[in-house]
Amino acid sequence: MIFPYTVGSAVEVKIASVSKNRTSLVIVCNHATATLYIRFSKGVAIANGFPIYSYGFVGLKIPEDDPTTDVWAISDTVGTQVRVYEGYGKKK
Repeated sequence: MIFPYTVGSAVEVKIASVSKNRTSLVIVCNHATATLYIRFSKGVAIANGFPIYSYGFVGLKIPEDDPTTDVWAISDTVGTQVRVYEGYGKKK
C-alpha cells in the first residue's frame, strides 16, 4: 500500500504507525529541493533526524531492519510531498 503525505517545516508528521505485520517500509522524499528528516519516535527535528535528500528514499525490510515501528517526519521546506510504501509480505 502506498500512502501520500505532505510534510512541512514547523510541525512533525507521523507517516507510519506501529504494525507488527509489516515486513517492509519505503519512504520517498518526492520533492526537487527539500530534505526530509525521519526518526523512529516523536520529537524529530533537523538536528536529530535521519536525512532523506530530494527524490531520495530509505527502505527497511525484515530480517535486516525493523520496519514495524512508528516513523515521524519533518522537512526543511514547506509542503514537501512524501510517499510511504508499506509491504506485508507474500500471501500464501
